[in-house]
Amino acid sequence: ADLEERGRLAVDALGVVHSDTYAIAWFRNSRAFRISALLNFTTWAGGDAAERSQYLDNIQSIVADQTELHILGTQSHETWWNSGNNAFPFEPVPNALTRQGSAAVHGACSVGDGAYWVGKSPDGMGPVFRLRGGYTPERISTHWIERRIQSLALLSDAYSFSYEEMGHRFYVLSFPNAETTLAFDEAVDPRVAWSERTYVNPLTGRVESDLGRCHLFA
Repeated sequence: ADLEERGRLAVDALGVVHSDTYAIAWFRNSRAFRISALLNFTTWAGGDAAERSQYLDNIQSIVADQTELHILGTQSHETWWNSGNNAFPFEPVPNALTRQGSAAVHGACSVGDGAYWVGKSPDGMGPVFRLRGGYTPERISTHWIERRIQSLALLSDAYSFSYEEMGHRFYVLSFPNAETTLAFDEAVDPRVAWSERTYVNPLTGRVESDLGRCHLFA
């Protein structure tokens, strides 16, 4: 039964993050998320689940920031924290709510001590936001970057990762369908922090998106 449950989770899960000795998974077309057993990411009890109730849109992305979970819906955002409650450890942070969701499941990620994502709300989508030192999203995209993103035919396939090099921390955002990669340098003024990265395919001569998919420091 446990193997069957883990198999179902693997099929339905949109993503998994790690926070404060728990793994957290969220699912397709759902406002619910589940947590693993403490210090055991192979055990998922059926009752260890919660559902966001402050907004009605489904969960699109979750970014873990130490003891907090930034839960990004398709049109809104809320933050939960590990309160240590015996019934279920994560609870909503009061009033940590905004009407800025995530346009892509994997377009959101942790960059240093903050959450970054491509925004989506009832008013539109395309701006890039970050949360750093609070619960109010800060718009970091310029109008040029927003026009560039909004000109793309597909945003939902976006993926992102972060890395640090020579004192500069980068948020790398790629749109595979459009063969486009944009990078934000956290160490400089946001007005000049953006650049476009490309890869020239030696077989075709075509300019494509950057080949990077993830980063590991070892």
